[in-house]
Order: sequence, then structure tokens, then C-alpha cells
Amino acid sequence: MSLLEAALGDLLDFTGFEGNREAVAFIADDASCFNEEKYWRTEDYLSIAAGAALGAVGTVAADFDLFRFKKDSGIHFDVDLKHCAASLNSHKYSRANGKAHGKLWDEFSGFYRCSDSRWIQLHCNYPHHRRNVLDALGLPESASRKDVESEIYQNTAEHWENELTSKDCCVSFVRTVCEWRKHPQFIAISALPLLDITKIGESPAELGATSDTAFPLSGIKVLDLSRVLAGPVGCKLMAQLGADVLKIVAEHLPYVHSLVPDTNIGKRSTFIDIRTPAGKSKLLELVKQSDVFFQAYRPGALAQKGFSPEELALIRPGIIYVSLSAYSHEGIWSFKRGFDSLVQSATGIVDTQSKYEGLEATDVPVHWPVSAQDYICGFLSAFATISALKRRAVDGGSYHVRISLSQTGHWISSLGRSPFTPDKALEENDIRAFLDTIQSEWGLLQYLKPVLQIPGYSPTPPKPLGSDLPNFLT
Repeated sequence: MSLLEAALGDLLDFTGFEGNREAVAFIADDASCFNEEKYWRTEDYLSIAAGAALGAVGTVAADFDLFRFKKDSGIHFDVDLKHCAASLNSHKYSRANGKAHGKLWDEFSGFYRCSDSRWIQLHCNYPHHRRNVLDALGLPESASRKDVESEIYQNTAEHWENELTSKDCCVSFVRTVCEWRKHPQFIAISALPLLDITKIGESPAELGATSDTAFPLSGIKVLDLSRVLAGPVGCKLMAQLGADVLKIVAEHLPYVHSLVPDTNIGKRSTFIDIRTPAGKSKLLELVKQSDVFFQAYRPGALAQKGFSPEELALIRPGIIYVSLSAYSHEGIWSFKRGFDSLVQSATGIVDTQSKYEGLEATDVPVHWPVSAQDYICGFLSAFATISALKRRAVDGGSYHVRISLSQTGHWISSLGRSPFTPDKALEENDIRAFLDTIQSEWGLLQYLKPVLQIPGYSPTPPKPLGSDLPNFLT
């Protein structure tokens, strides 16, 4: 059995899957791809992890499709491992009229050397995160990157992680794997499964609304309250499987708009401000109509506003409530701000990748070549959500799905180290067969086609945030 097949089997075993495991067939350039990292320059099995996660989604989607629609035969997915590898960089392939969508990173984001010759990483892509850093360092808005570098160099990396975290900044100390394994948060995460699906309420069994189309998730209504990559990727994947996904956007909150043309394919989006009585009332009205409530705020943030899993299970019995976070719902960092790149720094991934690239301790560190935790966490969240929908269809009930970037990274690392790594990373010319175009409000949009191809599926083009009315299609 290949590493890819074993990883897929473990995922299906974890959720107690009892259906047909032959709905997905993997294809690759050669059989060695199923046991080695052949597409990205890293010793971690990123492509195999992506393939296993997407294979798991395809398997449970085909099973749910067969169960819902009582078909004579189920959907079969041919999953190309190179396509899976490319899916970890999907947003990078997105173009409008041949041009990229704009920068992703603020100039203050990145690595900073400290007085002990160790490094920290700051994440300042949102304006308020940038302001928090400047305020914590006692610097004016007019400060330059060099000003920040000078301040950071005055103290140790561990000091700055603690100090800046206490000031609501997005920061990580670049640890070694050994240092991470001694950290209390590693101990907390190690005690958790990769993901959990917990029954939180009783309700009758239900299949979801009927629909004119017969895709696996046709008629399933999803509320997407997530930003950046992991959550939007998971909800996009469900849209590609036929779900009616409505993205809920808080107009006052910042967004990385350059990601929207890729992550919003197949979705609609609307502005709702739950700080207002009217906005809260409207979202609760949508909750009553929905099957899935997907949120990626820090643990407890939405509960403070009346949108906890338990409250929504009372309002809408049968709801699947998905919580996606950075450092999990347990441990001293459960409320810590985090993004994929920061989790890589905190957990030893950056240190390991930097050593793999031959960098010295004095060199600026590097991340994985792709945002693998974001994408694979997104894939796994869709896998868990569909698994929960099947449980609801069989046994009834409301369910709470929990997963995090750090749990995902922990699982990827558990797959081991590849004995072979490629001389060069996957390039756009290598995956031309997986690219397509669609007319959109940004112009002719190039995008990466779904790995899980369904005959007859045609994506609706993405639109700018807030372009739609606050309702589902049916």
C-alpha cells in the first residue's frame, strides 16, 4: 500500500466511514509520486497530504450523493496528484486579463532578527494589525520597516512573542521542532485528534433540500463566515460539489481582496453587520434556512455575539456548525491570533524548511513554498462537514465540527519525511491542462479547475464582495 493510500485510509477510518472506498482513483506521472514529494521543494509530503484530503472529500461526497439521491451507481473521481499539488497554490494561478490581482503582503509583514540572533515573524496584512504593532513598539504611523527592525533588535525573540501577543499583534517566534515539542500548546494539540465531529443537539434525520441539479451537495445551504484562505477554500470546495454557498461579509472588516477572485468562485456574497440589531436578525433568519454555518473566527468570538454552536443548534436543529481556528480550541494559545505563515513559524516548520534550503541561522528564514496548512485544512473541513451531513442524514442531530491549522500541520508532519525531493518546484507551465477561464467582473479570469471533476458542473463566476442579496438561491 502506498503512503497516499494509507493516508486516505486513515482519514476515512478516523470518521468511521463505512461506504464504498473505490469512488476515487489516483493518477500520477509515475507510481513513485504516491510515496515521495515530487512537486514542491520540501521534505514534507505536501502533495500526498493534499491528495489524501481531496480523496477523502471525493469519497464521502460520492457516498453522500448515492445515499441522498438513491442512484443506481455513484460518482467516480479520477484524482490527478499533480492537480492536487497545484491546488495548494490555487490563488497564485488566478489572473484577470492576464494580470495578477495585486499584492498579498504588507511591507511590515515578514521576519525580524532579534537581539539573541533568533527571528520572529510579524503578520501585518490587515491595517489594524499593523497599527497594533506600531503602537506596541511606540512608533508613529509614519514609521518605516527599518524603524521596526531597529526596535525589534533591542530584545529577544521570546520576549517579543510574549510582549506583542499581549498587545493583540500577530506574531510568532521562529522555533525549532524540538522547542515546539516542549511548548504547552504543542502538548495541548498533541492530545487532540486531527478534527472532531461532536453531536450537540437532537433533530430528525434529514437529507437536505431537493434541487434541480443532482450534484452531491445540491440543495445544501452553506453560510460562509470566513476570511483569507482555509475557510474560503473549504466552502469553495463545497460549492464545487453543488452547495449553495452564501458568503457573509462584514463591510467594516478588512479583507485580502486579491484572494477574492479565486476563493469566491461558485459562491455569492452579501454584507451583513451583526453589530446592529437588523444585521443580527437577518443572519439568524438565514441560519434557520441553512444546513451549514462555517466560521473561522477565534474560538469564542462569535459566541459573544449570540452565535455559539449550542445557540444555533436550538435555533436551527440539524445545523452543522464548523469552527476553524489557528491553534485549536484547547491550550494557552487557543485565543491567539494566527495565520498559516505564523503557525509555520511557531511550530518548527519554517526552521526545518530553512535548513532544507541550506540557510544559515543568520539568513532570513523561509516558509513552505505553498500555504499547505491553509489549503489542506480547508479540504479537511469540507471532508468533515460532508461526513457530519451524512451522520445527520442517517441519525439526525446537530453537529459541531472543529479543526485548526496547527492540527493540520501536525498531521502533515506525522506522514514523515520524503526520501526524494524535486530539483525545482511545480511551475505554471506544468499544470496548463488544469487551468481554465471564465468571464467575470474582473475580466477574463484564469482559474484552477476543481480537482474533483463532476460532469455537467459549470462554476458561477466570482463577484466583488457584497454583490448579492442576503438570501439563498432556493
